[in-house]
Amino acid sequence: MDVVPDSLTVVGRSGRHPSVSLASSASMSTLIIFRAEHMRLPDLVEQAMGRQLTALLGQLEATCAAEQNLATTVKEAFASRSGAGRPLDQIG
Repeated sequence: MDVVPDSLTVVGRSGRHPSVSLASSASMSTLIIFRAEHMRLPDLVEQAMGRQLTALLGQLEATCAAEQNLATTVKEAFASRSGAGRPLDQIG
């Protein structure tokens, strides 16, 4: 049985070990990427982007609420029809 070491063990090793699968290699790369320092934008730019994201999330929430309202209205409209619950070919 071939045992694949976890990502932290792989990160600590130097070189490539033949028993490391591609998934472990990808996990190792992801671990290294998320622990690395990233470039930052000026504070005013990051604040503006944060406000824009907040506005977009508000729009998404409003859209989802409108979709739920439409779905409820359509269900109620179909339930109140005289042919509700019967197959379409039997409604005359």
